[in-house]
Amino acid sequence: MWMRGVIRGNKKGQSLRHTLSAFFSSFHGRANCGRIITIKDERDQFRTALRQGRALELSRALGADKTAAVQGAAGEELCYSYAGEEGVEHGDDSGYGDAGVGDYYGGGVSGYRVTLNHNEKTPEDEDENTKRLKACHQRCASRTLRVLEQNGSIFIKLGQHLSSMNYLLPEEYCKTMLVLQDRCPVSSYESIEEMFLHDTGGQLSDYFSEFSREPIGAASLAQVHLATIKETGQKVAVKMQHPHLAQWADLDMKLTAYTFRALKYFFPEYDLEWLSSEMEVSLPLELDFNLEGQNALRTKEYFSHIPSLPLLIPDVLWARNRILVMENMSGARPDDLTYLDSHGIDRDEVSAALARIFNEMIFGTNAPLHCDPHG
Repeated sequence: MWMRGVIRGNKKGQSLRHTLSAFFSSFHGRANCGRIITIKDERDQFRTALRQGRALELSRALGADKTAAVQGAAGEELCYSYAGEEGVEHGDDSGYGDAGVGDYYGGGVSGYRVTLNHNEKTPEDEDENTKRLKACHQRCASRTLRVLEQNGSIFIKLGQHLSSMNYLLPEEYCKTMLVLQDRCPVSSYESIEEMFLHDTGGQLSDYFSEFSREPIGAASLAQVHLATIKETGQKVAVKMQHPHLAQWADLDMKLTAYTFRALKYFFPEYDLEWLSSEMEVSLPLELDFNLEGQNALRTKEYFSHIPSLPLLIPDVLWARNRILVMENMSGARPDDLTYLDSHGIDRDEVSAALARIFNEMIFGTNAPLHCDPHG
C-alpha cells in the first residue's frame, strides 16, 4: 500500500505532527469514497478503500491556512511524503517530498495485482508463474530503490537494512538494495565547507593544506574526504556528516514511525514497527561522531593485546559531533577479489581472519562489537 500526503502551511513542515496525529486518531468532516459517509464508519470505509485500491480523500479542518489530503491504494508497501508550501529543503540542498514519491508504489501495487491475479488463473503453469512473479519483484525493487535514493538520509539506511533481510524478503529486493551499501548521495563541497566553519569556527584551509573537493566514499549518514594536516603534513581521512541530516533526522524518524504504525493498524499482518523502534535508538548514536571516535579508540586498545589478529584501526586525531579526523590507511574491501588476487592475498586467510576477529568481538570478555560491518 502507498499513501501520498501533502501538507501545506505558512512555514516549511508546519503542523506535520499535528496533521498526522489527527489523521491517525480520528477523521472529521468529509471522507470521499464515492459517497459522503458518516464518522462512525469512516475507518472501515477507509480500510476497504485501501484494500480495493479505490481513490480516497480525507479532509480535516486545520485552520484557514492549513489543509491535509491523503490518497490511498492497496498493496504491500507504505510511503508517506510531505512538503511545505515552498517545498522542504532536505539532503543535499534539494527540494524534498513533492508528493510524487508515492507514484512509484502505485505502479508497484498495480504490477503485483496483475501478476498475482494472472498466476491464480493459471496454477498449472508453475514455472512461468515463478518467472512472472520474480520479474514483478525486480521491477518493484528497482522502483523502491529510486524512491529511497531520492529521499536520502535515513531512507538510505532503511534500504541497507532491507538488503540484509534475505530471511524475509524476495532475493530481488535484497540484491537490488545492496548498492546502497556503497552508492549513496553526495553532499556538495560548499555545504561541507559551511558545516565545517559552523562546527569548528575555522575554515578548512586553517586546518588542512590539502582537502579533496570530491569524497572518496559516501554513505547514508556521511562521506569521507582525503586531506593533509597543515601543521604536520600527515595524510588523513576526514569523515563529514551530511550537513542537513541532523536537521531532518528527527522528523524523518517520526515520519517513518507513523508510516509503520499506520501500516500495522490497517494491515496487522505487516508489522515493521520493530525496525523504526530500533532506528530511533541507534540513529542518534550513529550521528554522534565523538562517540564513534571513542569506540574506535576503545577497539584499537582492546585488539592491541591480541597481536595474532591482523586488525588495523586508524588513529583518531580529533572529533566533533559531525566531523571525525582519522589516520588515512590505504587498502580495499575484503570482498574485492581482483585486489586480493593482484596482491597475492589468500582469500581463505582473509575469511578465516574475519571469522576470528568477529568471534573475539562476540565472545571476548568486555570486547567491543561492530554491528554494522559493511564497507
